[in-house]
Amino acid sequence: MKNKKIAVIGMGYVGIPAAVLLADAGYDVTGIQRRSKRSGWKIDWLNDGRCPIGGDEPEMPALLKKVVKESRFSIWNKEEIEMAPVTIEWCAGKSTESK
Repeated sequence: MKNKKIAVIGMGYVGIPAAVLLADAGYDVTGIQRRSKRSGWKIDWLNDGRCPIGGDEPEMPALLKKVVKESRFSIWNKEEIEMAPVTIEWCAGKSTESK
């Protein structure tokens, strides 16, 4: 899957496994996480190949280390994205409420 790139927004219990599995499938994955006091530390952990979540995915830490080492998964924070030479389009569905 040469040159196939995906961005996953939000590095939590859903975003991390999704991003890691996509990277393991051959995509170049950029994870996007807001750097805050509560969760900003995850950016450094993930870029170092350390898994910040536990749970029912016992293979996740080893798989994360693998895709980081192979440079197929990296995390950027909001400020880095604003300076990056990429475009991210946000899509939202129409409201179903009647006026």
